[in-house]
Amino acid sequence: MEPAPLQEERSRPERLRRTLARRHGEKLLAEVKAGQTLRARRDAASLRAYAIVWLHKGTGSGLAARTEIGTGGW
Repeated sequence: MEPAPLQEERSRPERLRRTLARRHGEKLLAEVKAGQTLRARRDAASLRAYAIVWLHKGTGSGLAARTEIGTGGW
């Protein structure tokens, strides 16, 4: 597979984005070649996001159950 032909880079953010993408790709390729298994990484931000989702889901389910009990359902 041949890479897409390079186009003239017009802005500094575009050059930065391409540089970061190339570095990430090289790092990923090195990991794959080294035989390391690729897996999802759990960092602090993703763990906080999961906690917020479960808190929201639990609160909504609790309120729904309370409403069902109080009104006798439909």
